[in-house]
Amino acid sequence: MTHIRLRCVPLPVMRRRSGFSLVECVVAATLCAVGLLALSASAPALIDLALLGHRTAVASEIASARLATLRAAACDGAAAGTAAGTYAERWSLAGAGASRTASVDVTWFVGARPHVVRVADAFPCPG
Repeated sequence: MTHIRLRCVPLPVMRRRSGFSLVECVVAATLCAVGLLALSASAPALIDLALLGHRTAVASEIASARLATLRAAACDGAAAGTAAGTYAERWSLAGAGASRTASVDVTWFVGARPHVVRVADAFPCPG
C-alpha cells in the first residue's frame, strides 16, 4: 500500500494596507474646498469692518482734539463752527456764566452712507 503524504499549505491572508482609501481622500478634499470657499467669502466683510473701525478711531481722535481746543477757549467766545474735509466737523457751545457744554460731531461717508461720532462734555469756566 502506498502512503500519500498530505501537506497543509496556508491560505494567503489579506493584509490591511496602511493609508487612506480613494473615497476618504475625495471626502477630505471636498471638505477642505468648502472650508476655503467659506473663508474667502467672509474676507471682504472682515476687511470692511476693519476699515470702519479704523475710520471710527480717526474720527474719535479728531473729535477729542476739537473738544480739547473748545475746552481751552470756550469761555472766551466762539459758540459754534464747522470744518470741512474727509472728516467733516461741527461743534457748538452752550451755557453761560460759570459752565459750558460743548458738543462735537465728526461725520464721514462710506459710499453714500454717513457715519457720525458725537462727543460732548460739560466743564467749568474760571471766573
